[in-house]
Amino acid sequence: MSDSELFGVWNVTEVTRDGQSVPPLLTDETRWRRVIFDNPQYAECQSMNDSLTLVLTEYDTGAHHLTMSAPTGTDPRATSTYERPAQDRLILTGELDGHPVTMTLTLVDADRMPVRQGGLHLIQDEPDGVR
Repeated sequence: MSDSELFGVWNVTEVTRDGQSVPPLLTDETRWRRVIFDNPQYAECQSMNDSLTLVLTEYDTGAHHLTMSAPTGTDPRATSTYERPAQDRLILTGELDGHPVTMTLTLVDADRMPVRQGGLHLIQDEPDGVR
C-alpha cells in the first residue's frame, strides 16, 4: 500500500487504560494527544506535552490488526485491533506498554489545518539597510 490505510492526523479524544478513563492532562506523559499515520511503515505518536515518538507499524488489514514497535525493533509497544465505524473515527483496542487500552480517535480535516488556510508564504522582505 502506498499510503497507510489509516493515513492522516488523528486526535485522541478518549482513552481508557486498565478500565479507567484517562483525562487529557498536559502533565500526563503516557497519554497520547495525537497519532499521525503518514507512511505505511511508521507513525508518530504525540504525547500530551507535544513530544513526538516515532514507531514502526505493521498492519494486518484482513484482521484489522495494528502493531506499533520502537524503531530499535524491540518488543511491540502497542498491539491492537482497529475499527473504523466512520470515515473520520477510529477505535484502537488492545495493549499499550503492558496495559489494556481503548482509544477513540477523530480524523483532523486537512483542509482546516493552518498551513492550508490562506497559503504558506515563505518570501520575506529585505530587512532595512540591506541592499
